[in-house]
Amino acid sequence: LLIAAVLSRRLRRKIGSEAADRVPPVEIFPRARKFSKEAVTPQSPRSPPPLRVQPSMVSVPQPATTAELFAWLGMSPAAGMPAFKAMHTHFPGALPSIAILHRTSDILHRHLGFEPGNTIYADSVCPDEINHEVSALPSIMAKHWGRGTYGSFPMGGLAGVPFVGKTGFSAFSHHVPTDGNVLILFGPHVGISADGVLGKQLRVGQKCESAACGAVLAAFNKCRQADKCGACLTDDHDLQQSWITQRVSSFADAVATSAEPLEALVHRMYDEIEKELLQIVTTDFGSGNISLIGGVQINLPYPHECHFQPLFFKAWSAASPKPVDLLPKLSYMPPRKA
Repeated sequence: LLIAAVLSRRLRRKIGSEAADRVPPVEIFPRARKFSKEAVTPQSPRSPPPLRVQPSMVSVPQPATTAELFAWLGMSPAAGMPAFKAMHTHFPGALPSIAILHRTSDILHRHLGFEPGNTIYADSVCPDEINHEVSALPSIMAKHWGRGTYGSFPMGGLAGVPFVGKTGFSAFSHHVPTDGNVLILFGPHVGISADGVLGKQLRVGQKCESAACGAVLAAFNKCRQADKCGACLTDDHDLQQSWITQRVSSFADAVATSAEPLEALVHRMYDEIEKELLQIVTTDFGSGNISLIGGVQINLPYPHECHFQPLFFKAWSAASPKPVDLLPKLSYMPPRKA
């Protein structure tokens, strides 16, 4: 048994050795292989096919319009909203109040030397409370030009008509700082509802929309009723509304037949206010400049800021009585056709 076990072990060793001889040795450090000249000749690389870019594959960002930028900032209604379409259709060039303040202030300072310390400010706008909200143009203009303390001199009555007259302007303008300037903001206002309806505004705390500007719309509606118009022209207990109705009566029929009566009504009212204000203001207050900023104040649905369509921006003085037109420096739209 011992001899058989030894022979069996030797036989297994021999068989294993013969099998190992049939397995090629493993080269831990492979030797360099010899290549023929043909093998090492570099092959010319194939040029990759040209990249064909379809127009639809390229996304080039387009510059945003001014209106789209203000909408993105939350100041204006978004482009798809009815209020956005109504405002930019009927009042092109309208800008948020804060943009009007910064742009006009910069122009007046750079070109005419206006500063809060040498300028007295007044406004001739409708006393409706929606025109005097914290972010509304008359409010922020008064805060800036009134040096945070003096505020503004209110020249306007219903609809923004300067009912203080020549006496009121004379009193105000003689409060001007020595060799200082006079600045006046003026114009009517109009509401635009969330549905894009002109002349409507949902006021804080109310469930239903109301008229804006109510005085102008009331005058127009009365003038369309011939039997009531004559009586309201001479109401001694409603003098401001009587004046407005009298002026509206001169163009009510033309407004009623226009493509958009409310737009035409507001702009015709603006013309009346501008005409009246230019009959009142003078340069008798001193050597400084007087500048007028006129347009339409637009009351938008919450939470959007009031906007302003600039229509007039001029300045002149006693030494230079010919007005300098500053509107092209302010407006990014062509002038409104008369």
